[in-house]
Amino acid sequence: MFKRMIFPATLLLMITSTVDAAEKQKAPSIAKVLVFNDRAQVTRVIKVNCTSANEKHEALFPSLPSVLDPRTLRAEASGSAEALGVMHKRVSSPENIDSGVASMQKKLKLLQEKVKEKNEHLQTMNERIARLRAYEQYYLALFREQARTSNVEPKKWAEYLESSTTERMDTWRKKVAIQAEVRKLSRSIDVLNRKLGRLASKNTKEAIDASVALICRKPGESRVQLSYVIGGATWHPQYDIRYIPGGWSKTGKGHVELTIAAIVQQSTGEDWDDTKLALSTSKPRLGVEAPYPAPLIINGNPAGKKKVLVEAVESRDELQGPAGLMDFGPTGAGLEDKGQSFTLSMKRRVTVKSDARPYWMPIDVLTVKASAKLVTIPKLKPYIYQLVSMHNPAPYPLLQGRAHVFRKDSYIGDIHLDYVAPGEPMEVSLGTDEEFEVKRTSLLHERRRPGIFSSMKHLERGYKISLVNHSKNTRQIEVRENIPVSKIEDVEVDLSRDKSTRGFKFDKYKGFISWNVKLKSGDKKDINLYYTINLPKDWQVKIR
Repeated sequence: MFKRMIFPATLLLMITSTVDAAEKQKAPSIAKVLVFNDRAQVTRVIKVNCTSANEKHEALFPSLPSVLDPRTLRAEASGSAEALGVMHKRVSSPENIDSGVASMQKKLKLLQEKVKEKNEHLQTMNERIARLRAYEQYYLALFREQARTSNVEPKKWAEYLESSTTERMDTWRKKVAIQAEVRKLSRSIDVLNRKLGRLASKNTKEAIDASVALICRKPGESRVQLSYVIGGATWHPQYDIRYIPGGWSKTGKGHVELTIAAIVQQSTGEDWDDTKLALSTSKPRLGVEAPYPAPLIINGNPAGKKKVLVEAVESRDELQGPAGLMDFGPTGAGLEDKGQSFTLSMKRRVTVKSDARPYWMPIDVLTVKASAKLVTIPKLKPYIYQLVSMHNPAPYPLLQGRAHVFRKDSYIGDIHLDYVAPGEPMEVSLGTDEEFEVKRTSLLHERRRPGIFSSMKHLERGYKISLVNHSKNTRQIEVRENIPVSKIEDVEVDLSRDKSTRGFKFDKYKGFISWNVKLKSGDKKDINLYYTINLPKDWQVKIR
């Protein structure tokens, strides 16, 4: 942890005055970088020699990027010296300034001044409109009071109100016009900022010179490090999942080679050359301030006489089971860490240039036992998928991210991998198998009214899943389905076990049901699923 120390400015001035100009140097090299999701913490190191106790020194860190956050400058010294504090100042470097950049910066400053002027004018107009409204309410109150007497002058009061309303509407129209000008100026400012941002790494008008005030405690060498936080850096995980089967069969035991990598990008204005790099999932912007509960407001309308049963929205991310069966496009991870932040360190020094290009960097290569099977979820997709089951072999979670899937040396495609905790089971799709045919049809869709001695009505549902094996080998297929799960005491859902095909596994809490079906070459088998929804007769039904 860096020590934060408060000391008088006169001490810094005294120390600064004792520094020899020969001690000044180029910016010390970057020792390590910790990259977060939207920023980075950079640490630079310099060595200082102390010749005697109580000697005063200054460790200079010149030409730091101007976009760093000066509030995050922290210093630490080890060895013979002690860090007293950090000074910094912004300096111009006109030799690095392109004339076009200087012109854009000048134009940007003028536009910002115009926006400030317009906003001040808008504030004045808002105050004027508020006063005019107050006058109008005052006039109306006086008119109501005078209306109780016989000395009413409607024409006079009408003139007052018309004059005030006209002035207020004129002010409002001027305000709208100025707001349009502000929006136009703001768009111009955004365009200039983007242009300047793209040129920031090549044309740096300003830099920050930082210096660490030191006092020697004894003769010897001291290691001084300065750290700061800077924006313009990010990373996200990426994976290679390579399945190696144990034999020639599509199913059975095998193993997976899991390559865990990171895509690092940065445009901070400084190159990270030959540095130690670490990646963190923590979010510095979150959790800094203690939360405070907001007011809870409840609104409602009178309930009708009858209750209504409606169809719930299906949670497909749970129903799909393995990652990648749905048509989710691969996207970059948002570093969803489930509240457990951790840090990954690169095994070797790396170089990341400030060019915003993605740098792919391997972090870990792990091997884990796996098994392949054939699975279908005909309610979602009428296909047979080859899935690989395994456990996360890493001692840390796998974050959301893109995964490239291979079977031996053949590239299968990309999937979006969800968060997987250490040791948690996971499934990866190797794509569809075209040697099988799947079809799902509805067999029953009826409503039975309440009987003479019953107050319940019943919704009966039935489905048939047909499987055909067109391959030359015997295969086993896992069929996955689900039935509704009631969270209302008055509504019950019953699985019709006598009508449904036997041999299933049923999770009544989630409503998941599955069969393992063995198909010989050319075989065709049907799986039947029946269930009934029982609900009170006075309930209206809006369910398909």
